[in-house]
Amino acid sequence: MKKPLKKLMGMLNLKLIGHYRYYGISFNGRMISNYKQQVRGLLFKVLNRRSDRKSYTREGFIEMLKYYPLAMPKISSACFETVNIIMKSRMRESRTYGSVRGLHCEV
Repeated sequence: MKKPLKKLMGMLNLKLIGHYRYYGISFNGRMISNYKQQVRGLLFKVLNRRSDRKSYTREGFIEMLKYYPLAMPKISSACFETVNIIMKSRMRESRTYGSVRGLHCEV
């Protein structure tokens, strides 16, 4: 059974926001923007398969996205800012400058 467009777009946006929050770390902005474009293309394809005739033209699809926009990608955590803070604190503790072993990104 087909879901109403409003409900479908709401569910899709929730999933997109979850994806952006999980993968939205620094230096990954281009890839999550690419992901949004891929989802947009698949949405156009899926909406046109809902009936026997073509539901949307490209222009009609863009118009529909004005009423039900897709969630915008957002960088939710800056991993490398956290790394810099950890490195500075460890350097202060050891008072030696050089490599820091076991460095990993903490959010």
